[in-house]
Amino acid sequence: MRRLILAILLALALTSCSSSTPVPGSAPTDVASEAQPDVLILGDSYTAGEGAENPTDGYAYRVGPALGWHVTVDGVGGTGYVNPNHAMGNYRTRLAASGYGDTFDIVLIEGGTNDQGASADGFSAAVDDTLAAFGQRFPSARIILLGLFSWEDAITPEKSAVNSALRAAADSHGLEFVDPLTGRWFTASDRATLINPANDHPNAAGYEVMAARLVDDLRAGAAPTFEPARRGR
Repeated sequence: MRRLILAILLALALTSCSSSTPVPGSAPTDVASEAQPDVLILGDSYTAGEGAENPTDGYAYRVGPALGWHVTVDGVGGTGYVNPNHAMGNYRTRLAASGYGDTFDIVLIEGGTNDQGASADGFSAAVDDTLAAFGQRFPSARIILLGLFSWEDAITPEKSAVNSALRAAADSHGLEFVDPLTGRWFTASDRATLINPANDHPNAAGYEVMAARLVDDLRAGAAPTFEPARRGR
């Protein structure tokens, strides 16, 4: 009987040690870090946070904590799908010259405001080429397009045309499209409190609203997940 008791106690001790002692060469799994997607937000001056006293008050810097994203922000004022803003390059050339890798789970592309005035055919072709380039660079990423903004009650024909072309391109590539223009994220009544009159961009409070609306729209469309998108190409 004494031997049986000693054998049972020894077995229990070995079980306790094996459950609490890590296997040599193994590492603990951090579930939280694995669940946090790496996200690239690329765009123009809105993505750069121009208009806010501190650029990091911009919408692109705010959405990460709200959605649990690890965000890389790449915003360059004056650029677009067509417009290169002199030596800075348009979105496609900026992508080609970028130093970040190709492992982003989500890529959000904001822009089009600086392409107003481009020919309709030229703009559509540039957007199509740009989206193809992003798809090739990030084949497993969910790609989301963010359309234009307006602080006026009457949306200009130029903005409407560019926005519609972006929506059509997103549809043809099987991508999500977030539409601040049709959603009326801003109106003329917001100028007094949310817009920086020095450069007609959102101030910090305006970017806070922009981030909140973007988060709401992304959640409504289930875009925060980072499973590969099913593209129509």
